[in-house]
Amino acid sequence: MSPAFEPTRRPRSLVALAAVLGLFAAACSSSSAPTTQAANSSITIVQVSGTLANPWFGAEKNGVDQAAKDQGVTAQFAATDVTGPGMAKALQQAIAEHASGIAVHDWYPSAEDSLIKQAIAAGIPLVEVDAAGDWQGAGALGFIGQSDHDAGVKGAQLLATAGVHHLLFVNHAPGAINLETRWQAVQATLQPLGVSYKELNISFADSNNPTQVIQDIKGALVADPSIDGIFTMGASIAEDAVTASNQAGVSGKVKIGTTDLSTGDLNDIKAGTLLFALDSQPYLIGYYAVTVLTQAARYGMHTVGQISTGPSVIDKSNIDQVLATNDKYKGIRGAA
Repeated sequence: MSPAFEPTRRPRSLVALAAVLGLFAAACSSSSAPTTQAANSSITIVQVSGTLANPWFGAEKNGVDQAAKDQGVTAQFAATDVTGPGMAKALQQAIAEHASGIAVHDWYPSAEDSLIKQAIAAGIPLVEVDAAGDWQGAGALGFIGQSDHDAGVKGAQLLATAGVHHLLFVNHAPGAINLETRWQAVQATLQPLGVSYKELNISFADSNNPTQVIQDIKGALVADPSIDGIFTMGASIAEDAVTASNQAGVSGKVKIGTTDLSTGDLNDIKAGTLLFALDSQPYLIGYYAVTVLTQAARYGMHTVGQISTGPSVIDKSNIDQVLATNDKYKGIRGAA
C-alpha cells in the first residue's frame, strides 16, 4: 500500500533543513546496511512504522539504518500492522523501553495521539513522519514527510490537465487520516473544474490481495463506463488498476495516476500505461527522522516545523533518470 500517510499541512521552508540535506550524499552509498547496533552508544531511536512486506517501508528502513550508522546510534525499526491497535502496541513498547527518541506515523490519531502525548510528557523527543494528526498540538518536535493535502491537489490537477472528466478515487485503507485528507483535497480541486468524482473503498485486509483489488476496480469500471480516470493511493494498487483497466477493455481510455511507486509502476510510466506517480521519498523520511532525533537526544537541538519530502512527481519527463537510480541504488526509491 501506499503507505504514504499524513494529513493537511502546508510545507514551510526551513533553513535548518540545509544541514540535514548535506548528509544525503553519504547516505546513498550504503542503503542496504542492517539496522545499526552502534558500539558504546547510549542513544536508541525507535521508528514505529509499517510492515516490510511493502517496499515503501523497506526504503524508509534503509534510511533509518543509514542515518543510525552515520550518527553512531542504535536504531530500531518497529515494523507493525498498519492498524490503530498495531501502531498503539508498538508505541507503548517504545515508551516502556525508554527510547531516546521516537518517530511515528500517526495514521490513526484516535488510537495513537494519547500515547504520543504520553511519550512527550515522559521527556522523549518525538517527531511524526509521513502521516500526522495535530503534531503541533501534541508537542511533537516536527513533521517529516509530504502534505497529503498537497498530494491530493497535485494528483487531481495532473489528471484534470490530462483530460479526465470522471474520476474514480481508490481508497484501500478507509479511515486512515492521510487517505481521507487526500480524498478531501481531490474533491475540493476537481469540483470547480467541473470534473465529477466517486470513491471506491477497498478494505485494508483485501488490499494485499491483487485478485480482489483487480476485481473491485474492474467492477467499478464496468458498472460506470463514463469513468476515464483513476487515482490510486498506493503502488501495488496502481499496478492492479492498470491490470483492471486492461481486463475491462478500457486501457486506452482511462488515465491512471498514483501516490507512491514500485518498479512495476515505474515500468508502467515508461510504457505509458500509468500517467504519473507521486513520490514522498520514504528513504529521506527515515534518514531525516533519525538524524533530527539524534541531535535532539544528544544536544537538545532540532529543526523546527516541517521537513517536506514530497510530493515529487515522476512521469514521462524524468522516468529514465528514476529508473537508472532505482537500478543503481536498490531499495532507495521504495520500489521493488
